[in-house]
This record gives sequence, structure tokens and C-alpha cells, in this order.
Amino acid sequence: MVQFRMEIKKRNRSRIHYIWGIFIFLIVWQIASLFHEDFLLPDVKTVISGLLERLFQDIHLWRDILSSAIKVVLGFFTAATLGLILGIFMHQNAIIKNIFSPILSMSASAPPISWIVLAIVWFGIGILPPVLVIIATIVPMIAMSSLNAVRHIDERFGDVLTNYRIPLLKKIFFIYLPGIFSLIFCSLKISLGLSWRLAATAEFFSSDSGLGYSMSWAHANMDMERIIAITLILVAAGMVSEWILLTPLEKKINAWKN
Repeated sequence: MVQFRMEIKKRNRSRIHYIWGIFIFLIVWQIASLFHEDFLLPDVKTVISGLLERLFQDIHLWRDILSSAIKVVLGFFTAATLGLILGIFMHQNAIIKNIFSPILSMSASAPPISWIVLAIVWFGIGILPPVLVIIATIVPMIAMSSLNAVRHIDERFGDVLTNYRIPLLKKIFFIYLPGIFSLIFCSLKISLGLSWRLAATAEFFSSDSGLGYSMSWAHANMDMERIIAITLILVAAGMVSEWILLTPLEKKINAWKN
């Protein structure tokens, strides 16, 4: 009972510190706006009120949010699935590892703008460039994290797995995947947030819809209020998608650990 109360107090303190962090950010923003013209850095009230007004009245904004969300979900889940599968098979087969290791290294080293330009040339304007950029950037991260996670699992349970001669599919679904998710969960969280940033960047140059496209339009018209508002939406979208997509997974991982 005492431990439970201490855990509740710890969570409450964390939430208070979290709120304080947001509050300090808003104060710094408001103070900085006093030393700049409104068209360069509008104040907090102007941006927040304009954002709320758009959320309630601008249907095009919601279409852009939905468009970006679809690209992020497609790109992230495709990249996570490919990365997990590739990481497992790279551990199981030395030939696959030797073939894909340089490919993953090159893909991880290439800047997103290179993938954006290539995707525009290959696929034109539309949904494919943002999705391709997310996949090309995220797959190496997840694959290498999965490879290290499987290696760690084998180091701990290798003798047991060998002695009991557990089939590969059972290893993957009942041992590797739960263990991998518990070890690469931070990588998944980082990758999901990065997916939103990558999608917005790709949309800025190569889409006719989405939050990045909306930001491109605002940039062309020097609408700083709209640019900052879209940035806040992207931040909120990343946090909400993490809560919807990854929080249930985290609960299952904790249950598996226990």
C-alpha cells in the first residue's frame, strides 16, 4: 500500500514537472515575441486563438491532418514490420546479414532530402514520396535495433532454445517478438515521432495535401502565425499518435515482462 502511494506521488510529480516545462516554454515564447514584429514571431495568444479558430472552422486543415496521418501510419507500420523481419533474419542467417548490412548503412546515411528528390523523380507528386522517405529512413533504425535485441535474447536464452529445439516460428512469435518489443520500444517511439517530421518535410516539397503542404503554402505567403500553428499541430499529432498506437503496446510488453 505504501509503495502504491509512493508510485502515485511520483507520477503526480512527473505530471507537474511536465506542465511546468510547457509553461516555461510559453513564457519564453511570449517574452521573445515582445522583441520581434508580429509577422516574424506572433505572440502566444495570437497563435493559439488563430489555431483554435482554424480547428473549428477550417475543414481543409482537418483534411491536411488526415492526409498526413495516413502517410505516417502507412510509412511507420511498413517500416516497423520490414525492420523487425529483417533484423530477425539477419541474426538467423549470416548471408542475409552480410548482404543487407551495407545497404542499411547506406540508407541510414542518406539525408531525407535525397530520398525526397528521388521519390519525386520516380513517383511524382502525391502520397508515395512521404511514405517512401519514412520507410527508407526508419527501416535501418528498426532493423539494427531488432538485430541487437535478438542477439541479446540469444545470449541470455540461447542454451535453453537450443536444448529444447524450439522451432523457428515459435521462437519468433513467442520469444523473439515479445523480447524485441521490450528492448526496442524507445526506438519505436523515436521512429514514430520522426515519421511525422519526415512526412511534413516530404509534403513541403512533394505533395499537394498534408500539413507539410499547408506549411509550404504559409511559407510562400509569409504567414508566420500559420507556420507556428502547423508546427504545434505536428507536435500534438506525434504525442497523440504515440498515446494511441504505442501505449497499448507498452502495456502488453509490461504484462509480458511480469
